[in-house]
Amino acid sequence: MKIVLSFVLFVLFHLSLYAQTGIVKVTEGKVTEGQFYFDKVLVYDNFKEGRVTFSDGNFYTGPLNINVRTQSLRMISSEGDTILLNSEPNVVAVSAGRDMFRKINNYYLQLLNINNDVYLGLLRKMVIGKEMLEGAYGGVSQVASVSKMSSIEDGTRLDKYSGSSLMHYDYHEMIYLVRGNKTYPATKKNFIKYFPNQKREINEYIKQKGFSFANNHNVVELFNYLSMPK
Repeated sequence: MKIVLSFVLFVLFHLSLYAQTGIVKVTEGKVTEGQFYFDKVLVYDNFKEGRVTFSDGNFYTGPLNINVRTQSLRMISSEGDTILLNSEPNVVAVSAGRDMFRKINNYYLQLLNINNDVYLGLLRKMVIGKEMLEGAYGGVSQVASVSKMSSIEDGTRLDKYSGSSLMHYDYHEMIYLVRGNKTYPATKKNFIKYFPNQKREINEYIKQKGFSFANNHNVVELFNYLSMPK
């Protein structure tokens, strides 16, 4: 019998094809302008009470959040300070309310549903990529690649960067099939590979629904359909 995690049947309204490219302003190493960046750099608007499980079986509980740019946890200490975890590399899973995450290949994937041993996972990813110079009349020009800057505390700080500049960012929400400790793109080929007994259902569903694997909403609905008890 198929297993469905009803408590993680994901709210679909924002899971369409989701990608955003924009520009943020960085002043003396701190992001100071770019509302979309501020809205998306952390998974939760407010810290949520949660549990962090480590590879040795130990766990930590407390208010937490996930920085999607650095793929790292933020915790609130008993003194009320925002802290990082020294044991971040040893994190294997996070739960917060009804949300569940697994850490795979140093990325936090939110588990949306499960069918037998295959999960559906959502990866939120943000990258700050290239520095821009402000030109005349508000124009900008690309000058150099800036890769993988480290961050501290609230996710708005870019270490070892001074002055004022504009920088590109890219934000994506991507859906994957997860089996064991590996992720696989949510493609028709992989759906049929991991649901071989439902190949006919997959083909019929895609044909009838005007389906696109580039649309996250469509992919989640297909997975949920295949996971329904028959």
